[in-house]
Amino acid sequence: MKVAEMNLFELGREARRKRHPRVWLRADGAVHLVPTSPDWGKLPLEVKEVHFHPRKDETPEQVLAQVAELRSRFPAARLHGLSPGWLKKYGMDILNQLRLDSLCWFTGELTGPSSPPAQGWQDCAALKLPKVAAFVYGPEHSAEDLEKRLDQLRDAEQIIPLPRAVGDLVVIPGATTDGPRDIEILSRSRALAEPAQWIRASWGALGFKLAQSSLAFGADALGGWGLEEQLAYSGRMRPADLIDWNEARAGTVEAGMEPL
Repeated sequence: MKVAEMNLFELGREARRKRHPRVWLRADGAVHLVPTSPDWGKLPLEVKEVHFHPRKDETPEQVLAQVAELRSRFPAARLHGLSPGWLKKYGMDILNQLRLDSLCWFTGELTGPSSPPAQGWQDCAALKLPKVAAFVYGPEHSAEDLEKRLDQLRDAEQIIPLPRAVGDLVVIPGATTDGPRDIEILSRSRALAEPAQWIRASWGALGFKLAQSSLAFGADALGGWGLEEQLAYSGRMRPADLIDWNEARAGTVEAGMEPL
């Protein structure tokens, strides 16, 4: 049976067959976001990744200086950042100087015009640099829309499907997706993606219980708020949940899996 024809439970079985045996896990408080981070509240901060994106008026020279300062402040952290839209404007040559550990490969909506950070995302496919891909979906997107995008993301290390609307506190017509739909997108992504790729459920966007439940349907990575969420929601929304390492690990074990 083709993946496009499978129901949710058939998808879950296929996706579980392809998932990694252990869960990639990143807690809130492990990311320092530049230029603006969410209010992490009382969460313990242990920075393992620095995510950055230049402001609209920052030049490449200013970005190089900023990255040098970030490396000095967080010498042990992985450096993750930029966006296709910024690279389209300023060129790819700066990547050799920045020496990123990974690129934020934000690809915007599954269909329709690209948002500014996603413009030119197809041009990043050939970059020999680890990439974390993200896309935004809504209630109108089809299995064919998803399959087409995933075919173009074969070079990504991780893929993060993000709903157009964060959480479930307010229903937004044309934007809000329900829980089964969110689980289906994650499960279908895992069933279609390459075995080496990770499919990450964002509890910053979905809420922790829904992200945890997605593990039963094939998702094999969990994480909180990062640059991908920041670009998708442009600071208009706050994280659906903030979860520390102990709670994230406990939730993973409760779902019958172990973190890396």
